[in-house]
Amino acid sequence: MTRFSSSHLPTVLKTVIFGTTILIGQTFLQFNNSAATAASLYQHVLLLSVDGLHDADIADPLLQPYLSNIKNLQATGVTYTNAFTSTPSDSFPGELSYLTGASPKTTGVYYDNSYSRSLFSHLKSPAGTEVLFDESIDKNSNILSGGGDFGKGSIDSSKLPVDSTGKPIYPHNYLNVNTIFEVAHDAGLHTAFIDKHPAYDLANGPSGEGVDDFYAPEINAKVALENGKLVDQSTAQNPSNLTFKTTTKSTSLTEAYDDLKVNALLNQIAGKDSQGKTTPGTPAIFGMNFQALSVAQKDASSNGGIAADGTPSSGLIDALEHTDASIGNIVNALKQQNLFDSTLVVLTAKHGQSPREGTATLIAENTFTDILEKAGITVNHATQDDIDLFWLKDQSLADTATTLLKNLNNPAINEVLFGDALQQAGFGNPL
Repeated sequence: MTRFSSSHLPTVLKTVIFGTTILIGQTFLQFNNSAATAASLYQHVLLLSVDGLHDADIADPLLQPYLSNIKNLQATGVTYTNAFTSTPSDSFPGELSYLTGASPKTTGVYYDNSYSRSLFSHLKSPAGTEVLFDESIDKNSNILSGGGDFGKGSIDSSKLPVDSTGKPIYPHNYLNVNTIFEVAHDAGLHTAFIDKHPAYDLANGPSGEGVDDFYAPEINAKVALENGKLVDQSTAQNPSNLTFKTTTKSTSLTEAYDDLKVNALLNQIAGKDSQGKTTPGTPAIFGMNFQALSVAQKDASSNGGIAADGTPSSGLIDALEHTDASIGNIVNALKQQNLFDSTLVVLTAKHGQSPREGTATLIAENTFTDILEKAGITVNHATQDDIDLFWLKDQSLADTATTLLKNLNNPAINEVLFGDALQQAGFGNPL
C-alpha cells in the first residue's frame, strides 16, 4: 500500500458539534447522562454528511459568511475536536466509520473498488476477483433511478461477484459487521437513508434489511436541467432539446442532484416515504449525503475551489451557500413539524480527501504498476486514488515490491506499507 503526499494535503476533519444540533467529524460522543435521559430527549437521529467539508472550512473567515445555518447550529451544539477521517479516506470506509463505529480492518471494506481472493467473477472462474460497488452494478447507470427503484432493486445481480455456490454478493453481503440502521430496525424502529449510488445498499448491513426506506438516485447518471428540474433521458419532456452529461461534471447539476435528495428528506421529516408515496411516519434514524461541495473542490478550472492564497472561487462559494441553505431548509422543516427539539442532528463528512487549497495532482494509473510488472510482480488488482492499494498475485513478493516503490523516490509517495507495517497502521493482516 502506498500513501501519497502533497503540499496541500486535505485537512483532517476533526470538529464535532453534537447536541440538539450538529456534529462535524467521524466519531461518536459518549454522553454523561444515562441512556434513559437521552431517550427522553431524542426520539429521532438525523445524520447529515457533507462530502469534502473540512474543519478549516468552518473556521475560515473568508467562508463563514456562506455558512450561516451551519454556524447557527454550531452555536447551539457541542463541538468535539478529536475526530479523524478513516484510513483509507474514501466514501465507503468513511461512511462505515460512522454507520458502524468500525474501521476497514473490522468491516472488511477498504474501498468501493477492492479485491477478494475468495470470491469469483462468475462461478466457473478462478478464485479471486475485483469487487467493484459503484455505478457499474446499476441496471442502467445513465438514468437517475439506476434502472430500478432508486435503491437495492436498481442493482443488476449479474454484475456482482459471486461466492463458491454462485450466489451473488451484494454490497450488504460484503460487510462483516452490522450497521446502526440494522440495530434500530431490529428494535422495531423505522429507518431511512439517502445516498449517491444504489451500491450504498451497504448501509443495510449483512441482513440486507436495515434500511426501511432507502433512496439512492444515481449520481453518475447523464442529466440536464429542464425548466429548473433535474431530468435524464427517461424523464425529460423534450430530450432532443437537451444536452445530457454526467452529474458531477457540473457544480450546478450536482446542486440540483442534492436537491432531489433534500426533497426526499423533507418528505421523510413530514412523515412520508422518500418518494412521497406512503406515510410510515418520521424515521427514528435517517440521513443523507451532500455532494456539491466535493465537486466544486475538484474543479480544476477554479483551482480546486480555493486558490493557494486562500481565496475561494465563485464555484466553491456557490456550493457552500447552496449546501448551507439546504441545511437551513431541513432545520426549518424539523421546526415546522415540532421535531427539532426531539431530534439529534449530526453533521459530518465521509472524508476530507479533496485538498482544501489548490488542486490534487493526477498521476497516470500505470506509473507504479508498470514498475512492478516489469520486475515480474503480477498485480492482481490496484485501487488508485489518494491512496494506492495493491493486491499481488504472489504475496511473498510484497517485500520486493515495497523496495522497488521506495527506490523510485517519487515525490508523490509519502510512504509504502506492507506486512507488519500494514497491521500496525490498522489495516489488518494482508494474508
